[in-house]
Amino acid sequence: MIILNGFNHRVYPERKCIPGLIYLVKCHEYYKIGQTGGHINARISQIQTGNPYAVELIDQFSSYKPRKDEDFLHRLFDNVRVRGEWFEIPSIYIESREIWFKPFENMSVKQIQDEIESKILAGK
Repeated sequence: MIILNGFNHRVYPERKCIPGLIYLVKCHEYYKIGQTGGHINARISQIQTGNPYAVELIDQFSSYKPRKDEDFLHRLFDNVRVRGEWFEIPSIYIESREIWFKPFENMSVKQIQDEIESKILAGK
């Protein structure tokens, strides 16, 4: 077990987990949730290429299971998916991203959605 970004993670050497970054970028009114094993600035530069709007890094976290965490976040926002890894995430979710934009350990999409909804209701 290791601690990364304040969260416990199991290490599975036999699975050859490669650490990486999960990132959240904004372009126009859309958000991209992705993962990279390289430098974040290089990845943003790749996303920016051919894109008419500025790409802005909103947040990032380190992950020892980036593909799993990325897939989890994609499933979390599947109902607002525009295309591929691009989403039209409501601003209230972006403002409360400390709840959902983090490495996950034994949490379901439904648990995260319920936690976000309870925070939204508490803020009203």
